[in-house]
Amino acid sequence: MKTDSQQIKFRLITIESKQFSVLNEPKEHESIKIDTNIRFDSDFSKRIVVVTPLFKFIGNDPFLQIEVSCVFEIEAASWDKMFVKEDDNLTIPKGISQHLASLAVSTVRGILFEKTAHTKKIILPLINITKIITSDTILQKNKLEDK
Repeated sequence: MKTDSQQIKFRLITIESKQFSVLNEPKEHESIKIDTNIRFDSDFSKRIVVVTPLFKFIGNDPFLQIEVSCVFEIEAASWDKMFVKEDDNLTIPKGISQHLASLAVSTVRGILFEKTAHTKKIILPLINITKIITSDTILQKNKLEDK
């Protein structure tokens, strides 16, 4: 399937804060590691793609977790370009997957800023999405959606 990334039309329809927990305060000058996970889900019946970044901030111990879902509606003609009927899956081109993930990560960055505005600032550094998403994203249609 060859799809021009430039021709995929979508809109952000909602943002859902799934998880925000401060487990403890990081210690001064403590080295911090950030575990990153970006998940893609879908609702084929509504032409929805959900991108959910999860970040775990870890010093000597985990001290903060944040998970946010960005729900995107894909325009019908664009959905049809990406839907592979014989495999019953949606193949999102790598460039579009990276773009949606980048929007979701930026959303997390804004929510993190707002949630920690009155505490020690926690910074989510730049994330190189191209190193995380290196190929097209393939989403299988959930058989429960047919019922």
